[in-house]
Amino acid sequence: MIIGKKARRTAVVGIIILSIVIIIITARTTTAWFTSEILSEISKITSGTMNVIVNDKSKNFDLNVKTTHIFPNDYIGLADDNSVVVNIKNNGSIPIFYTGNFTFSKKNKLSYGLFFEELKREIFSPSEEQVMEEVYILHSNVTEKYKLIGEKIDIFDVNGKSVKGGDGVISLNEWCEISNTIAALNKGYCVGVLKPGYYEKWTYKIKFHRDCSYTPHGGKSLQLRYKVNSTQFNQDAVKELIKRNKIINVPKDMSEEDFEKMAYYWVNSIAVEYLEKQK
Repeated sequence: MIIGKKARRTAVVGIIILSIVIIIITARTTTAWFTSEILSEISKITSGTMNVIVNDKSKNFDLNVKTTHIFPNDYIGLADDNSVVVNIKNNGSIPIFYTGNFTFSKKNKLSYGLFFEELKREIFSPSEEQVMEEVYILHSNVTEKYKLIGEKIDIFDVNGKSVKGGDGVISLNEWCEISNTIAALNKGYCVGVLKPGYYEKWTYKIKFHRDCSYTPHGGKSLQLRYKVNSTQFNQDAVKELIKRNKIINVPKDMSEEDFEKMAYYWVNSIAVEYLEKQK
C-alpha cells in the first residue's frame, strides 16, 4: 500500500508529539523523590505562676496588734494568746524564696522596750500537717540552739542604753538588727523556701517590758510594719532579691562575686533542707 505524503507528514508529527510527551513524563518521574513528614504531638508550654499570700491577702495585710495606749507589761498582740501571727503561703505553682520581717524606724527607742516572750516559725503542708518547727525564743529566753545569737545581739537594756552582757531579753530592735543582716540571711533567721500549697507560720509574742521608764517611752509612737519580699527559687533570682531587698542590710563594699557565693550557698545548702521537709 502506498502512503501519501500528507499521511506520512501526519504520522511523523504524531510520533514527534508522542516522543515529547514520553520525555516529559520520564523527566517528571525521575525528579519525583519519595518524601515523608512526621509531626510531634502539640506540646503546650505554660509559664509558672507566683502568687504569695500573707495573712490571706495578696497585697497589704493587717497586723493584729494594739495601736493605742499600751503600757508596761502589756502585750501588743490582740489574739486570745496575745500573739502576733504572720502566715506566708505559696499559692502559686512554683517554689518560692522569700524574706520577711518587721520594719520600723531604728531611731525610735520604743522598739527597745518591746521584747519577745516567744518567737517561732512553723511550716505546714497543704493538708495542714506541720513539717518543720524552729523555736528561737521561749518564755523570754533564747533557746539553747540559738544561744549564740542572744549573746551576740543582747547589748541594750529596755530603755535603749548599751549594757555590757545585755539585760537577758531580746527586744524588737535587737532581733531586727541581727535578722536583717547578711549573717542572718546565711543562717536562715528571716528567710524561707516554700513549695506550692505550703505555708509558713511565724508566731511573735511581743510584750512592753515592765521595767520601761516613762522617759524615753511615754507618749511615743512606733510605726510598725511587716514586709515580705519573694521571688522564684532560682540562684540568679535569689541573688537579685538579696541585692535589691531593703530588709537586708547589704554592706556597701559587697562584690558581685560575694552575692553569687551567697546565693549559691543559700540555694544549694540551707534552702535545700527546707525543701526536703516539704514532700
